[in-house]
Amino acid sequence: MRFRGIDVLFIDWRVALMCMTALAVLIGSIWGFRKAERAEVPARVLARLFSGPFAAMSTLLLIMMGCNELETTHSAPLYSPNGTQALRSDDFDAGALGGWTAIILHSNHGLS
Repeated sequence: MRFRGIDVLFIDWRVALMCMTALAVLIGSIWGFRKAERAEVPARVLARLFSGPFAAMSTLLLIMMGCNELETTHSAPLYSPNGTQALRSDDFDAGALGGWTAIILHSNHGLS
């Protein structure tokens, strides 16, 4: 989307931070699982005992966040007159469980 010659990108930083955290835990778990191959038996068992569930939980978290984003719809942004802020509504449809609607204010922080 273009506004006054500038490309506008809307990023939900909460979702991005959760995805990066889950990926970091997953990568750390895989690294710990592989690094434990050269360790002695008690350390190997302990490392694999902890890295397996962490890898499974972070993978499940990534899958759940992906499914959440599939059900979320975003409206077209409404810009302020000077173009520094924009409003968007986000709708999450949870079917029979209801869902939520949020109005989010995005601000331009001078990034180009």
